[in-house]
Formats: sequence, structure tokens, C-alpha cells
Amino acid sequence: MPDDVAQKLSASLARGLNDEAFRASLEKVGFPPLPPRDAEGIKAFIEADRARWARVIKTLNITLD
Repeated sequence: MPDDVAQKLSASLARGLNDEAFRASLEKVGFPPLPPRDAEGIKAFIEADRARWARVIKTLNITLD
């Protein structure tokens, strides 16, 4: 995706996620919004989440059937 398009999308999402009424509507249906992140923040979040779930899977010895 071109940088300018990604920046526009990111800015729009940030505006929405920083709007209290919108955040409240998400929370009301059980979807707590995460803070807006840039590309590096998203990458770090995914890597940390992947590592967390890998530990859970290994600890509980979860396998695919």
C-alpha cells in the first residue's frame, strides 16, 4: 500500500478511535478498542501476541487434531 494512503487510513482510524462516543459504542458491544498504532507498533503487537500464544500452546501441550 502506498505510504500516503496508509497514512490517511491511519489518521482516519486514529480520529475514530480517539472519539469517546465511538469508543463507548464499541465497548458497549464488548469490543474494547485498542489504542491506534503505527506500522512498527502493529508489528511489535503481533510479535508479542504470537509469542504469548506460543507459550500458552507449549505449556498446555496443545496440538492440532
